[in-house]
Amino acid sequence: LPQNVDERLTWFLKCGSFSYSEIPNDFYAIMGVTGTLNSLSQKEHYVMQNSYGVEKYVIMPSLFDKSGKLDYSKNKDINVIKPEYFYSQLHSIIEGYQINGGDDANQRPVIVFFKNEHKLKFFYDLDVCETWRLNDVIQILTPDLCDKEKQVKILNATKVAAITLATEEYGRGIDFKVFDKKLDLKGMHVELTYWPETLAEEIQIKGRTARQGQKGSFHIILNENEVKDQCEISSEEIKTHKDNGNLYEQLNSIRNKVFAVLYDEAFNYVRQLRPIHKESEELAMALRNNNIAIAKEKLLLFNKGANIQSAAKLSILIDATGSMSSCLNQCKIVIQKTIPKLVSFLKSKNMDTDSFEIQCLGFRNYNAPEDAILRYCSFTSNENELSDFIHSLRASYGWGEEAIEVAFKQLNRQKKKPNIVMLMGDAPANSKQDIKQKKKERGEQYWQKARDGLFTDLDWKQELDIFMKDNDPNIFCFYLTNWAKSNFDDIARIGNGKSMHLNVKNQDKSVALLQAALSETILYKMNNGNMDIVEEFRRESRNLPTFL
Repeated sequence: LPQNVDERLTWFLKCGSFSYSEIPNDFYAIMGVTGTLNSLSQKEHYVMQNSYGVEKYVIMPSLFDKSGKLDYSKNKDINVIKPEYFYSQLHSIIEGYQINGGDDANQRPVIVFFKNEHKLKFFYDLDVCETWRLNDVIQILTPDLCDKEKQVKILNATKVAAITLATEEYGRGIDFKVFDKKLDLKGMHVELTYWPETLAEEIQIKGRTARQGQKGSFHIILNENEVKDQCEISSEEIKTHKDNGNLYEQLNSIRNKVFAVLYDEAFNYVRQLRPIHKESEELAMALRNNNIAIAKEKLLLFNKGANIQSAAKLSILIDATGSMSSCLNQCKIVIQKTIPKLVSFLKSKNMDTDSFEIQCLGFRNYNAPEDAILRYCSFTSNENELSDFIHSLRASYGWGEEAIEVAFKQLNRQKKKPNIVMLMGDAPANSKQDIKQKKKERGEQYWQKARDGLFTDLDWKQELDIFMKDNDPNIFCFYLTNWAKSNFDDIARIGNGKSMHLNVKNQDKSVALLQAALSETILYKMNNGNMDIVEEFRRESRNLPTFL
C-alpha cells in the first residue's frame, strides 16, 4: 500500500522535446551505410545535401551474383483482393509459395509482413490458421519481444516449412539467413500485405529474401478497401490497371506524388519544432550547469497546464484513416503555430492565458481493433503535448464511410465537455446499417465488450442529438472531399456552426484557415460571445483569413 501511494503521488515532469532532425546538426561528422540510396527521392537527396552536408556518395555493387535469383515481376506479382476474401486468399497464397518444386518433405519458409501488430494477430487467430498453430509451424515477430526471443525467432524463420508473421519493423535491417541446402532450389518467400508509403520501404522488405546470392521470391497482396482509402483510387480503376498489366506502376505513381506532398509537409513541421528543440537544449544545459533560474523557467514552460475553469474548451475530431496523412501533418503545423501566437496575443491584452484548452480525438472505422478505432488525449493548452499526440496518429485503416459516431460517443461519455468542436475528414459518417454490417467483421460480441460498451449501435445523428441536448457547443466542419460535404453540412447545421471545404493540397491556405478557425473560435468563447477581441486579433493577424 505505501508503494502504491508513492506511485500515485509521483509528479512526472516533462523535460522538453528533442527533434531527431535537429540532433545531427551537432555531430562532428555524419557517415552512413544503406542499401536504398538509389531509391531516395530528389527531395530526400536535397535535404541530405543542404541540411546535413552529406554531399559525397559512394555506391558499391553487390559482391553476390543477383541475376535471376529473385522470382518477382512487379506487375504480375501484385493482387488487390476484396476485403471479404482477403485473409482466405492470403492463406492460399502462403500455401502456394511453400511448394518447393515438388519436394513436399521440405516446404519453403515464408515470411509475411503486416503493417501493424493488430492486423498480424487478427490473421494469426483466424480459423484458417488453426492447422498451422496446431502443428506449431507458425510464429509471430512483434516489436515487444525481448532480444533473445527475437534472435531465436529470426533464426527459426528460415527453417524448412516455417511460417512467420512479422510487423513492418522487421522488414528493415534484419538478416534472414537460409542455411538449409534443401531450400537452395527456390529459397525463402516474402509476402507483403500492405502498400508501403515509400519505395525505399518496399525495397527494404523485398530485400529480406534472395540475399547473398541465394534464391527467393516476393509477392504483394493488398486489401482493396485499404488501397482505395490510401491511394484514393476506385475499384474500377484498380481493375482497369490490373487488366492492362500496369497496376504496380499506377500505384507507385500515386505513391510518389503523395510522398512528395507529405515530405514537404513533414519538412515544414520539422521547421516548426526547431524552437522547442532549442528550448529543450537550453534546459539540458541549465541542469548540467546547475543554473536553477533557467531550469525553473524552462520546466514551467514544458509543464504548463490549462485552467480547470477554462472558458474555451475545443475538441478537434479528425479522421485518422489512410487517406488523411496530409491533414494530420497540417494539424501538427497548425497547433505549433496557433497556440504560441494566441498566448502572445492574450498577454498583450492582459488576458488570462490559461483560459483555453484543446483536446484531439482521432477516429477510424470498424476494421480497426477497439484500441485503434478511437484515440484521444486529455484537454491541454500545451502545444507540444497536442503535437506529440497528433504525431502518434499514423493514418491507417479506413472503410468507405467512416466511424464519426465513435468520436461523438466519446464526447458524450467524458465528464469534461467541449463548447467548441471541429470535425475534419474526407468521408461522411457511417449510417446505422453501415455500423451493423461493418461490426460483423470482428463480431458484435467483440464490440459489445470493448471499452465498457462504448461502441453501441447509435449512429452519428443519435449521438449528436444527445450531445447537443446537454450542451451548448458550436460545431465547425471541414470536409476534404465533396463526398463528405452533405453529411458535414448537416452536422454543422445541427451544431449551430458552419461547414466549409478544406483544400489540403494548398498547404499554406489550409494551414492559415485552420489557424484562423482555432484562434477566432477560442477568443469568441473566452469573451462570452463578444466579437470585439476577435476583431482586434484580426487587425494584428492580417495574414490570416477571417473565419467567424
